[in-house]
Amino acid sequence: MVLGLFYLLNPRIYLGNWNKDNKQNFSIGRLHFHIRWSHFGYCSWDGSLNKQQRIFSLAGGPVMSFLLVCLFVFLKQEITQVFMSSIVNGVVLCNIFIFVSSVMPFPYPRWAGPLRNYPSDGLQLLRLLREK
Repeated sequence: MVLGLFYLLNPRIYLGNWNKDNKQNFSIGRLHFHIRWSHFGYCSWDGSLNKQQRIFSLAGGPVMSFLLVCLFVFLKQEITQVFMSSIVNGVVLCNIFIFVSSVMPFPYPRWAGPLRNYPSDGLQLLRLLREK
Protein backbone atom coordinates (compact mmCIF):
# COMPACT_ATOMS: atom_id res chain seq x y z
CA MET A 1 0.00 0.00 0.00
CA VAL A 2 2.74 2.47 0.94
CA LEU A 3 4.69 1.77 -2.26
CA GLY A 4 1.49 2.30 -4.25
CA LEU A 5 1.08 5.63 -2.49
CA PHE A 6 4.59 6.67 -3.52
CA TYR A 7 3.96 5.53 -7.08
CA LEU A 8 0.91 7.74 -7.49
CA LEU A 9 1.96 10.85 -5.60
CA ASN A 10 5.58 11.60 -6.60
CA PRO A 11 6.87 12.43 -3.11
CA ARG A 12 9.64 14.99 -2.80
CA ILE A 13 11.82 14.72 0.29
CA TYR A 14 13.60 17.90 1.35
CA LEU A 15 16.42 18.25 3.81
CA GLY A 16 16.78 21.98 4.27
CA ASN A 17 14.65 24.67 2.67
CA TRP A 18 11.83 23.51 0.43
CA ASN A 19 12.14 26.23 -2.18
CA LYS A 20 13.36 26.33 -5.77
CA ASP A 21 16.96 26.91 -4.63
CA ASN A 22 17.08 23.42 -3.13
CA LYS A 23 17.49 21.50 -6.39
CA GLN A 24 16.93 17.77 -6.71
CA ASN A 25 20.10 15.80 -5.94
CA PHE A 26 18.92 12.33 -6.94
CA SER A 27 15.85 10.15 -7.18
CA ILE A 28 15.00 6.55 -6.44
CA GLY A 29 12.06 5.57 -8.57
CA ARG A 30 9.44 8.25 -7.98
CA LEU A 31 11.04 9.43 -4.73
CA HIS A 32 12.79 12.75 -5.39
CA PHE A 33 15.46 13.90 -2.91
CA HIS A 34 16.43 17.56 -2.41
CA ILE A 35 19.28 17.46 0.09
CA ARG A 36 21.13 20.35 1.73
CA TRP A 37 22.95 20.35 5.04
CA SER A 38 20.29 21.18 7.63
CA HIS A 39 18.64 20.18 10.88
CA PHE A 40 15.09 20.05 9.50
CA GLY A 41 13.26 18.28 6.73
CA TYR A 42 9.99 18.19 4.90
CA CYS A 43 8.10 15.91 2.54
CA SER A 44 5.58 16.95 -0.09
CA TRP A 45 3.69 15.07 -2.77
CA ASP A 46 1.44 15.62 -5.74
CA GLY A 47 -2.27 15.04 -5.21
CA SER A 48 -4.16 14.54 -1.98
CA LEU A 49 -4.07 11.87 0.69
CA ASN A 50 -6.89 10.25 2.61
CA LYS A 51 -6.90 10.46 6.43
CA GLN A 52 -5.02 7.20 7.01
CA GLN A 53 -2.32 8.14 4.48
CA ARG A 54 -1.91 11.57 6.11
CA ILE A 55 -1.52 9.94 9.53
CA PHE A 56 1.22 7.63 8.24
CA SER A 57 3.02 10.40 6.37
CA LEU A 58 2.96 12.74 9.39
CA ALA A 59 4.15 9.99 11.75
CA GLY A 60 7.06 9.14 9.43
CA GLY A 61 9.32 11.98 10.58
CA PRO A 62 9.13 11.35 14.34
CA VAL A 63 9.30 7.58 13.81
CA MET A 64 12.48 7.95 11.74
CA SER A 65 14.07 10.19 14.39
CA PHE A 66 13.20 7.63 17.07
CA LEU A 67 14.66 4.79 14.99
CA LEU A 68 17.87 6.79 14.49
CA VAL A 69 18.12 7.31 18.27
CA CYS A 70 17.76 3.55 18.80
CA LEU A 71 20.30 2.74 16.08
CA PHE A 72 22.94 5.14 17.37
CA VAL A 73 22.42 4.12 21.02
CA PHE A 74 23.12 0.54 19.88
CA LEU A 75 26.18 1.68 17.88
CA LYS A 76 27.49 3.65 20.85
CA GLN A 77 27.69 0.45 22.88
CA GLU A 78 29.86 -1.13 20.18
CA ILE A 79 32.31 1.78 19.80
CA THR A 80 35.48 1.79 21.88
CA GLN A 81 37.15 4.98 20.59
CA VAL A 82 36.44 8.05 22.73
CA PHE A 83 36.34 10.45 19.76
CA MET A 84 33.84 8.34 17.81
CA SER A 85 31.79 7.81 20.96
CA SER A 86 31.52 11.59 21.37
CA ILE A 87 30.31 12.01 17.80
CA VAL A 88 27.70 9.28 18.24
CA ASN A 89 26.57 10.93 21.51
CA GLY A 90 26.04 14.16 19.57
CA VAL A 91 23.99 12.36 16.92
CA VAL A 92 21.87 10.70 19.61
CA LEU A 93 21.21 13.99 21.42
CA CYS A 94 20.39 15.79 18.16
CA ASN A 95 17.90 13.11 17.15
CA ILE A 96 16.31 13.07 20.60
CA PHE A 97 15.77 16.83 20.27
CA ILE A 98 14.36 16.42 16.75
CA PHE A 99 12.05 13.61 17.89
CA VAL A 100 10.73 15.54 20.89
CA SER A 101 10.27 18.79 18.99
CA SER A 102 8.45 17.10 16.11
CA VAL A 103 6.16 14.91 18.22
CA MET A 104 5.07 17.67 20.65
CA PRO A 105 1.88 19.45 19.49
CA PHE A 106 2.80 23.12 18.99
CA PRO A 107 3.47 25.63 16.23
CA TYR A 108 7.19 26.21 15.77
CA PRO A 109 8.41 29.53 17.26
CA ARG A 110 9.70 32.48 15.22
CA TRP A 111 13.35 31.58 15.87
CA ALA A 112 12.87 28.18 14.16
CA GLY A 113 13.75 29.63 10.76
CA PRO A 114 11.80 28.20 7.82
CA LEU A 115 9.62 26.17 10.20
CA ARG A 116 8.40 29.25 12.11
CA ASN A 117 4.64 29.26 12.72
CA TYR A 118 4.38 25.90 10.92
CA PRO A 119 2.59 23.24 13.01
CA SER A 120 4.74 20.38 14.29
CA ASP A 121 3.98 16.85 13.14
CA GLY A 122 2.48 16.21 16.57
CA LEU A 123 0.11 19.16 16.25
CA GLN A 124 -0.90 18.15 12.75
CA LEU A 125 -1.52 14.56 13.93
CA LEU A 126 -3.56 15.77 16.91
CA ARG A 127 -5.72 17.95 14.64
CA LEU A 128 -6.14 15.12 12.17
CA LEU A 129 -7.14 12.61 14.87
CA ARG A 130 -9.75 15.07 16.21
CA GLU A 131 -11.36 15.35 12.76
CA LYS A 132 -14.48 13.31 12.19
